[in-house]
Order: sequence, then structure tokens, then C-alpha cells
Amino acid sequence: MGKNRLKLRPRANLTNKLRREANHDRDLAAMARLRGQQQAAQRAEQDPLADYEFFDDNAPPYEPDYDPSTSNTHAHNNYDEPEWITLVPDEPDEFDLQIQSTIERWRQQAIFFNWADLWEELHVEYMAQKLRTHNWTSSKTYHDFAACQCPPHLKTRRMVDLVDLHAQRRVRVAFCDCTRDAIRLLWMGYLPGSPVNPVTAFSLPLLTIHNCMWNESHIGALPFTNGLRNYLEPRSERLTTRNGEKARELRKPFTAAVDLYRQMEDMTDQLMNNVLVLTEQEILAANCCPSCFGPLPGLPNSHGPLGKGETYIYPPSTRIRLCICLDGNFQHRHYFKSSRNYDTFRSPVIFLTPEEVARVDSGIREQELRKKPEDKRDRCTESHKAADDKRNESTWKGCDDTGLMGACCRHDAAIYMVNINKSGERRCYPMALLEKIIKNVEPDRKVGVLYDIGCSLDKFMRLRGLLEDERHRLQFGTSIFHAYVHTWTCQLDYNPRFHVGWGMTDGEGLERMWSYLSPLVSSLRYATRNHRLAALAHRLKYHNARSIQNLPTWLKKKFNNAVARHFETKDALDALLRQANPFSPGDRFTVDFFQRQWENQRNFQSAHTDAEADRRQKLVSIFKKEGALQVLRTRLSRAHQHLTSAEDMDDLLDNIEKAAAELSLETEAFTRGGQPVPQGQQQKELLLLWSAKSELFVQIVHLRAEEQPLNDSGSGHHLGTKGKDKVMAATKSRRPLINKLIKRFNNRFANFIRNYPGQQVSNVTDHPLEYNTLKGWPLDHRFWNDGLYHHSTAPWAIDMRVREGINFVLTLERVREEFDLIAEELGRALAWAVSRYNAMCDGIGYLNARAELLRLDNGQVEVERDHIDKLSFGKCGREEKIRLIALELGRRALEHGLMVRDWASDVAWLITRCALVNKGSHTTMYESWSELVQQCTHDRSGRSEDHTLDKAQEEATLQVHIDDGEEMHSTRPGGAEGGNEADMEDEEGIEEPDVGNVDADSDSAIECND
Repeated sequence: MGKNRLKLRPRANLTNKLRREANHDRDLAAMARLRGQQQAAQRAEQDPLADYEFFDDNAPPYEPDYDPSTSNTHAHNNYDEPEWITLVPDEPDEFDLQIQSTIERWRQQAIFFNWADLWEELHVEYMAQKLRTHNWTSSKTYHDFAACQCPPHLKTRRMVDLVDLHAQRRVRVAFCDCTRDAIRLLWMGYLPGSPVNPVTAFSLPLLTIHNCMWNESHIGALPFTNGLRNYLEPRSERLTTRNGEKARELRKPFTAAVDLYRQMEDMTDQLMNNVLVLTEQEILAANCCPSCFGPLPGLPNSHGPLGKGETYIYPPSTRIRLCICLDGNFQHRHYFKSSRNYDTFRSPVIFLTPEEVARVDSGIREQELRKKPEDKRDRCTESHKAADDKRNESTWKGCDDTGLMGACCRHDAAIYMVNINKSGERRCYPMALLEKIIKNVEPDRKVGVLYDIGCSLDKFMRLRGLLEDERHRLQFGTSIFHAYVHTWTCQLDYNPRFHVGWGMTDGEGLERMWSYLSPLVSSLRYATRNHRLAALAHRLKYHNARSIQNLPTWLKKKFNNAVARHFETKDALDALLRQANPFSPGDRFTVDFFQRQWENQRNFQSAHTDAEADRRQKLVSIFKKEGALQVLRTRLSRAHQHLTSAEDMDDLLDNIEKAAAELSLETEAFTRGGQPVPQGQQQKELLLLWSAKSELFVQIVHLRAEEQPLNDSGSGHHLGTKGKDKVMAATKSRRPLINKLIKRFNNRFANFIRNYPGQQVSNVTDHPLEYNTLKGWPLDHRFWNDGLYHHSTAPWAIDMRVREGINFVLTLERVREEFDLIAEELGRALAWAVSRYNAMCDGIGYLNARAELLRLDNGQVEVERDHIDKLSFGKCGREEKIRLIALELGRRALEHGLMVRDWASDVAWLITRCALVNKGSHTTMYESWSELVQQCTHDRSGRSEDHTLDKAQEEATLQVHIDDGEEMHSTRPGGAEGGNEADMEDEEGIEEPDVGNVDADSDSAIECND
């Protein structure tokens, strides 16, 4: 007899039982939904057309061709669900998610703790190895500097993947408990990919070249490591995973090594600032812009090398003036779900901390509660989306960081940045930036602020009494390209071209910076919050360093632009001054006449406020309704010609009654304030003509905005066929409306000229208007800026030549201010270059003397501790610490000398044109600069012999300047300004010079753990 075997279901453990009891109700509801869906599906299969409502009642019935006797209509009703199949999808439990979240949080915090615990000790060895190997450029780059003397049985060997520029290999490395693994790899010329038990390390030359490439072109970690693997595998071995089949993915350890490399460089910079005891302004001069934050020659109590008795030759409008610009960017957003922000939020040095922003925001709220200001919404604020914060929550949906706010100087160098969190361009962000900048510059220095909505920010601060103690130092303006979208009244108060002190500053430096940072937008939206800010700070650090390196070139370019603008404007003004002045018979135009007209225009516009503009708009509405009512009445008087029935007559009477009632209401509302409606026919026609022109201008502006992508496509911006079709369709759809407005304006203008031929409100030669002609006129054409626009018959309002003369005079004033600003900025830059070099040399001398005292110390008298001893610097002894810092200062002094040599030619060109030596001014500063150039040239000549190449010959050989395709056999062309020489270094036998009696090749001076 056979045995019957039964498979018993295993019993559930206690955990599963408790979970089932807790989720009993939820499981029953899920099972009910599942069975209900199954029953609905079965009914649909039995009657598949029951739920369709688009069949007509007269449609023929559906008669399938099959035998009902052979069908099994109840097959699905008898379906039994297998007990061993779970149909309910597994949903993560809330407790499981919480546990996983906690584990991940602790894991990330542990990683950061391990890195932070390693940084200080690793930094000491990083500086030592950097000096030993000359920044990993010498033959000792991959020499093993291991200083461990432990016996072999105490060492452990572990396989580590070492990745270099030339090869990748898996090597067995000996580690010891006396030395951290990261330091052990650093002695070999590599940085680890993890803080504890690293299995991957990357060479310093590889990290250096990646840093250079990333700064210039932004290559991501994944494509870089993939490309590196494709290059190295054929030339070395293949690094495989644990099972030995697939190639390793190096993105994560490489990203960690890159972050570690940047951290070491930042710590070195911070250490040098602390050693030199730099103030915040001196740090800004070194890291941001020496022309804006360097010492001012001739300024009392300045820290530069000049004496206090020197005279100053610059006018008060530009003297000791700092021009900055503010702007926000909402492309640099960060998605909340892209990373779990378990790690503590960290702000880089260039970013303001959230606490600083919160403190400013709290101060603004306190002032609002105290003064209770009534904000009057002006047109500039309403038209600016950032000022009004019209972005709704859908714009920030899924984002925790919504953008950036920055401040930069007029040389396009970043000063400070703010991370915008879950909001728009709130007032606390520009206020926080402004407060920090004011705090870190000279107490009597004037600060000019250019902002897209500088007018709104100025009014906001005045109403709340913010920074009242500093108001005498502040001047606000609108950035030049945004100024022309503000109202004319606003431009008279805030356009930098109309006010003294701005020079030719445009205030658009941050727009150029956003363009420079644009390659980071897409990738940083999915990075962690800390990595996003760190990447932006690192890119800005390189941006500022490059700006400092090219600062004299920038000043030279601006000087040449100002010279060209001066002669161009002067020639145009001279031609205008030779013309007869129709408003003063027998005289010609003069500069004094244009200046008086400018004052008259400002006085006229100050009297015609926004309230006056609103009054004109209301009058236009009343006059339009009067005209419409008159048309209806005329039609009623000719009813026998137009109306065919009594019903049409009743509709016409109703329309007349309705129009009369609306006109009465508007007239009553207008006269309620005690001002009557003017009855003059000429004023009515003039206002209606102004209204037609204003409506036409709005449509032309929209047309220009729609055509802008098509116009920009020729300057490198890709539009594409679909984009071009959209632009063409938009402009085509707008043309009928513009033609309608043109026809209306032409009719009204013709009537006005016919009725009042003596009135000059516009240039008659521009009429009648046509679509193609109007489309080709720029927005600053004389048609848009005439007496009709200004509502005045003064010379500045009706004569285009007068307005041109005013603009020429103002432009010449700004150009002269530009020359003064460039001269002062050059003086600050040179004073900074001299003072910083002297500070580093003095520091080296002090450190060497102190190291000698410590070396000779016999323990009887302790050497007094100073600020160097208070700096945290790993486990180095006092003498080793001082010598290491002195060597790093010497290396930086040499780099500073190279920069001075690069500056020399452009500075010499500028000095002869900026009156730095004229009239006996700044003689000491120029002498100090000349001595510095000679000293740096001497240091450079001691390093290696200079060799020159003929670049012109190379360009001729490569046919760079040949257009006819024929080969060029001539050699060097003569007469080129600036020379054709390039400095070349002999790679063999290069020796570092002694800067401040520091031996840069001394290994014994930096053996910290030997």
C-alpha cells in the first residue's frame, strides 16, 4: 500500500504573527479591492461592450459567429486561487522604512566623521609631500616615503587598486597600526577613496589634471572615470570586481578622492591666511579682487607700503568707491529627492551661512513691526517677477534649494553667495550680502549697488529704516541692461548712465558669472546639498583666481574701450555743436545748453509722478468712451441708412444708454478728487494719440522679445527648426494686431496734424508708419522718445538733437569717471601686490628666526608661544610645524612673483596713461612696484634659463593668417606689439630659489614623523 505524503505549511514565527495582527485590517481591505477588481474583469469579459457609450442605438447588433453549445461561459467563475501564490504586492512597512532611514543617516554621519577625523593629520603630510615632490612634478612623485619602522610581523598587507595617469594596477600594500591607511597611501603619491580601509586610491597628478579640466570644461566624474578606464585598460591591467568578471566602477571612490583633494587645498589656503593674520578685507583682496579690496595708496591708516603724506588726485565722485552688483539665479535648483540630507548642512567660505540670513530676516521683521511701513506697489516692482515673487509653489515643487543669490564686484569677481532655500528672491538675501560687504570694507568707503530692482530695494530699506547708520555711504542703481525696462521716472533716479560715480560700470557681472556656471546646473540638481555648494564654491574659487591673474589685462581692455567711447562720443558732440540752435536764434548748440536742458528734463519728470501717469490713463479711458458714445449717437442719427427693423433700433438705444452710464461712472470717479475733466479738444486728441502710441510700443516690445531667440541663434545659441517655426508662428500671429494699431495711430496723427499744424509733437518724416519700417527701428529710436511721449513742448522733448546732445554730455562724464576708477583700481592692485609679497617675505623671516630659536633651545628657557603655536596642525612638533609653514609660504611667494611678472607689461602700459606718476603723486607706490618686479625677475632668472619661441613663425607655418591657401615661406613678421616670446622652463635640474632664506629642497626640514 502506497504512502500518502502531505506537505504541511510551516508555522509562522512570532514576528510574522505580530505583523499579521497589526496589519489585519489593511490586508482585508487590500484583499477586498483585489477580489472586486477580479469580479469586474470577469463581468467585462462576459459583456465586453456593456460599458461603451459611443455606440449609436441604430448600430447593428454584434453577432459573433460561434456555436454557443461549445462555449464555456462559466470557466472563469470556477477559477480557484492557488494558495501558494501571493497576489497582494509587498508594500514597505513604515517601521522598516524608518529603520532603513536611520541606518542610512548613521552611515553617512559615520563617513563624514571618519573623513573629518582624518583631515587634520592628513593635511600635515599632504603639505609635506607637496613640498618634497614639488607639487608632484619631480622624479620623486611616486617614491615611497614610508617612515614606519615597525617590524614586519606587525604589518598587514592588503590589495589596493592604484589608478594613475599612465596605468592602473592592483598592488599589495603593507599597512601598519602606527600610521593611518590614508597617510600610507599619500606617502606613495596617492589619495584614498575612503577614510577607513581604502581599497582604491588615485594619484595626485591624476587628481590635479582632473581639477584643471573640471575648472575649464566641467567633465563629470562618471564620463571621466569611464574614459580613463578605456584609456588605461589596454595599457595596463584590468581592475575587476570581486568575482573577477566585470570591470570596477570607480565613480564613487574617485568622487571621494576629488573631494579630499579639494579639502586639502582649502585647508592650506585657510592656514596661510591664519599665519599671515589677514583681516577679512585682506582675504577678499587675495581671494576675490585686489582692485576692489586692496589697500588704497595715500589712504590714512592703510596697510600698504605708502606713506601717509601723499596727495590724492581723484575727484570725490569716484574716490574710495566700491561698485558691486547683486542678482539671483533660479536655474541652480536642487531636487529634494535627489539625495537624503542626513549629513549636517555645511556652507563653504564664500557662502553666507543660513544663520546669517536668518538673523537679517529677523531684523527686517522687527523693523516692520516697529515702523509698520505701507508698501506702495510701483510699476517697476510689479513688472519684475523676482521682486513681486509671483512664482507659485509649482515652480519650487520637489526642490529644497531653489536658487542662488550672489554679489560680485565690477571686475566680475564673486564676493559672496547665498543659497536660496524654498523661496523666491526675498529681501533678506540681498540685505544679508550687503550687510556683510559693508562690514568688511573701510568704514568711510562709499558703496554703489547695482541690482535689477535696485529702485525697489532702496525704497524697501528707506521705509523700514534698514542700515540707517550706513545710508550716507550707499548709492543704489539698476543694472544697465535692466534699467531700460523701468519707467522713465525710475531711470532718472537709478539709471547709472545718468548719475555720477558709476563710470561705465554695467552691473551685469553676475549675468556673465551665471553663464560661466551654467554647465553645472543639470548635474548639481541631483547631487547632495553639501556637494552642490562645495562644487559651486570650488568653481568660483578658480573663477576669482583667473580674474586676479588677468586683472591688468581686464583694466587695459576697459581703458581702451573707454578711450574708443570717448573719441566716438566727442566727435558726435563736436558735430552737433557746429549746428545752429533753433531755440536760441543766432547761436549754436553748446554744452551748457545741453546741461540746462538735462536739468529742466529732470525737474519736469520729478513733477510728473506715477499719479500723473494714472491720471492720464483715466482721462484716456474717458475720452475713448466719449468717442464710442459719439459714434453710437451718429449712427442713431442715421438710422434710416443703417437700421432695418425696430429690434435693431432698440439694441442701439440700449448700447447708447449703457455707454452713457459707464462714461458717467468713470467721470464721477475721476472728478471725485476735485480735479475736473479737461474740455479742450487739442488735449483730448493729444492724449488719445499718446495712448495709441503707448499701445503700439507694448506690442513692438513683445514682438522683439519673441524674435530674440531667432536673433541670438547666430551667436552660438542653438534654436533648431522647431524653435524657429515657433518663433515665426508667434510673430505672424502678432502682425494683424500691430497693423491694426498702426492704422489707428496713423489716423489719429493725421487728424491731429490737420487740426493743429503748428504743434511739434513728433517728426513728420517718420509718418505714416508701416509695419516693416516700424519693425526695423530700435527701441531707442527717436520715434519712441519725442514730445508726444514726454507730454511737453520743451526743447528736450520735441527736438531729437537736444536729447542726443544730452546723452553725449552724460556719456563723456561717465567716461571720465571710468578713467578715474581704473586709475584708482590699478593703484589698489599694485599696492596689494607689493604689500602681500612683503607680508609673505616678512612672515618667512619671522618663521625662520623662530625655528632657529626652537632649534637652539636647551630646555632651560621656554620660547614664548605665539599665534602660530595656537594653530591646529596635526601631530607635528613646534619646530617642524614652523619650518613646514615657512616652506609653503616660500612656494607661494614664488607663485606670487610669477604673477607679478605676468602683470608687468600691462601695468607698465597702464601706468603711463593713468597719471599714477604725474604731478608727483604715488611716486613711492610706483617705486615699490618697480622694485618688486625687479626682485621677482631676479628670482625667476635664478630658477632656469629662459628660452623663447617664435610664435609668429609657427602661425605662418600653420597658415593661420593666410587666406589664399598658398604656403608662406617668410619668417618673423616685425612690428608686433607685445613680442612673440614664450617662457619655457628646462625640466632638468630645476631648483627652487631661496625665498627668505628658506631651503625649498630640504627634505630633512619637513620629515614630521621620521
